[in-house]
Amino acid sequence: MDHLTRREFLAASGAVLASPWLAKWDSGPIPIQPAKIAFFSDTHVGIKSNFEQNREMFNEMKSLKSVDWGINGGDVTDYGWRREYARYKVLLDEFQIETHHIPGNHDVRWSPLGPKAFSEVCGPVSQFFLKGGIFFGLLDSSVPLSHYGHFEAQMLETLGRWLEKIPAETPVILATHHWVGRDSVMVDNELALLEVIRPYNVKLVLTGHGHSDLDWEWAGIHCTMNKGLYQGSYELIEIDPALDVIRLARRTQEQPTLEPIASIPLKSERPSKPNLFALTNSKADLRIVVKEDCEFRVSAGKWTPQEPGSLTLAPVAPGWQSLEARRGAEFETACVRTESGLKLAWEKALSGGVYSHLTLVEGSLLVSTMDGVVYKLDAQTGEQRWKRLVGGYCHSTPVGNQGVVVVGTSEGNICALDFESGELLWQSRANGPIYGTACFLKSNSVAIPSGDGTIRAFDLNSGSRLWRWHMPEGDTGFVQSKLVTDGDRIYFGGWNSRLYALAPDGSKELWSFLTPKSFAYSPAIGDPLLHEGRLFAVANGNALYCLDGANGEKVWEASSPRDKFGYSGPSVMGDVVVAGCLGDLGEVRGLDVHTGEERWCTATGQTIYDSSPAVHGEFVAIGSVSGQLNLIKGRTGELVARERLRPGHFLSSPAIDTERVYAATFNNVVAAYNLPR
Repeated sequence: MDHLTRREFLAASGAVLASPWLAKWDSGPIPIQPAKIAFFSDTHVGIKSNFEQNREMFNEMKSLKSVDWGINGGDVTDYGWRREYARYKVLLDEFQIETHHIPGNHDVRWSPLGPKAFSEVCGPVSQFFLKGGIFFGLLDSSVPLSHYGHFEAQMLETLGRWLEKIPAETPVILATHHWVGRDSVMVDNELALLEVIRPYNVKLVLTGHGHSDLDWEWAGIHCTMNKGLYQGSYELIEIDPALDVIRLARRTQEQPTLEPIASIPLKSERPSKPNLFALTNSKADLRIVVKEDCEFRVSAGKWTPQEPGSLTLAPVAPGWQSLEARRGAEFETACVRTESGLKLAWEKALSGGVYSHLTLVEGSLLVSTMDGVVYKLDAQTGEQRWKRLVGGYCHSTPVGNQGVVVVGTSEGNICALDFESGELLWQSRANGPIYGTACFLKSNSVAIPSGDGTIRAFDLNSGSRLWRWHMPEGDTGFVQSKLVTDGDRIYFGGWNSRLYALAPDGSKELWSFLTPKSFAYSPAIGDPLLHEGRLFAVANGNALYCLDGANGEKVWEASSPRDKFGYSGPSVMGDVVVAGCLGDLGEVRGLDVHTGEERWCTATGQTIYDSSPAVHGEFVAIGSVSGQLNLIKGRTGELVARERLRPGHFLSSPAIDTERVYAATFNNVVAAYNLPR
C-alpha cells in the first residue's frame, strides 16, 4: 500500500511514548552527557538537483570526526517523489552517522505519496526521546498538500505528556521545519506550542524553511535557522555539561569554517509568568492597559513599542484577535473577539481542523476534518446530526446525492455514508491516498480520483467497482482536485500539467490540454468548473483558462497584472467568473465569462492561497490565510465585510446560501455568519 496515514504517523511516534520509560522519572536529575550534534535542513534533493552539493557537505560534516549524530530539519526532497528519496538514501548511506528527520512542506506539498516515501527512508514524522540527558522533541509541522505549518493537537498532547514525566530541570531541544517566534507567522498555532512548553527548561528550537542563517529569541528561548545544506550551511550543537552550556557554531558558504554563534546555559532560566498588559474592554476598539514598557502587536501585525497606560488598537478586521506583548524574555498572549463585522449565527467545535471545501446539501452542512471525521450539521442551527470517523487525514470534500455521502481519506478509504444517519453503506480501498473529491454520474454511479493516478467509478448503491482509468505513469501522475462532469465527460486537472476529459464510462481519454510544461505550475490544486459547456480552470503561474468542454480547445486565457492566478479555483456568478489570486495584496478578480476581460479587482489586504470563492445570490465569499473571511459583491467587486475567525490558517473554501456564509480553518471550529441585508 503506497500511503501512510497521519494516525499511523502518530502511532509510530506513540510507540516510543508507550515504552517503559513513560513512567515518571523519580531518581533525581538525569545526568547530562557530552555530545556533538550536526543540525542541517532543507537538503532539497531532486531528481537532477542538489545531490553533489549535499554530498560535499555530508562529507565535510563526517570529516569533523566529532559528530555523534544529526538532525535534518525538513524539506529533505524537492517534491516528495520516491526517486528523490532514493537519491537521498544514497547520501545517508555514505554519511553513516545516525540522523533523525522531520518532514517539511516540500516533502508533502506536491506528492500524495510523499508522506509514505518519507517514512520509508527517514522514519516517523515526529519523534520524542531522551538522549544523553537531553530531551528532544522533533515536531512535525507539515500538513499534506500545504505550504504552511500546523501542530496537530494530538502531537502537542503527546509532547506535553513526555514533558510531564521528566525532571523540571532537564534541558529540552525542539526541532520543527516551519519556524516559530518570528514576526511573520508560519505555524498558525505556534502559541499553542508555547503554552505546552512554557513551564519547562526549553533551551533551543531548531527550524528550517526560511533558507536564511538566522538566530532570534522567542519568549526567552533561543531559535536558530540555517540556509539549505545544499547552500553550504549547517550547525554544530555541542552539549558541554562540564561548563553547563550548549554551544552553537555555524558554517556558511561565505564563512566555510565553523564560527561560534551562541552559548546557551543548560540550567533552567525560564522567566516567571509575565504581567505586561490587561484587557479593560474587548468590544468595539479593543482597549488594553499596558503595565510595563514592552512591544505589542495584534493578530500578527507589526510590533509597536508601548509605554504603560491605556491603549486602543484598531484591528485589521473585526472578529477574533490574537494579542502578543514582549519584553526581553517575557512574552504574554491573549485571544479576544472584538465587535464583529458580520453577525455570528452559530459556532460548532470540531475534532480537527478543516482544509477541504464546506458543502451544503438539502439544508445541511457537510464538513470533513484533518483528523478523518465527517460531520453533518444543521445549516440553520449548527446542531450536529451525525459524525463519522472515516480514516486518516481528510482533504477530500464530502459530497452528497440520492441519500448517499461520498468522501475519501489519506488512508485510501473511499467511504459511502447514509445521508440521514451517517452509517457506513460501503467502503472500498485505493492503492494511494484520496485527496480529491468525487462526482456523481448519470448511471447511478460515483467516480473519485486517487493519489496513485487512478480514477475509479463505483455503483452508488452496492459499492461494486465499475471501471478504473490510469493517468500516464510518472512522478507527476496523480490527482488531488475535484472531478466534475456534464454527463458526457468527466473533467479534472492533474499534476502532469494537463487538464483531462474522460468518457463517462472510463473507457478512454477524450482530450487533454497541456498547460505550461512545468510541474509546479500544474492545474492540480484549484478545482475546475463547468459552466454552459465550458471548462474553467486555473494553473499556478498566472493563468485562468476557458476551454470548450467538448473538444478541449482554448476559448480564452487570462493573466493578472499584480497578484497571480494560482491555487484558488474559479466560480461563476451570472456572466462573471471569479477567482482568488496568489500574492500579498490578496486580490480577487472578476472576469467576463465570455471574453476573459477584467470586470473588477478587489484587494482583501490578506494573502489568499488555496481557498476558492463560494458564490450565491449577490455575494462571493473567500478565505485569506490569516484567518480572514472576505465577503464581496460579485457584480461590482465591492468588499462588503471582513471577519477574522478564531486564529488558524484559512486554506479551506467556505460555503454560502441565501441566509448565511459558513467558514472553517485549521482551528477546529466551523462558524456560520448571517449575510448583511
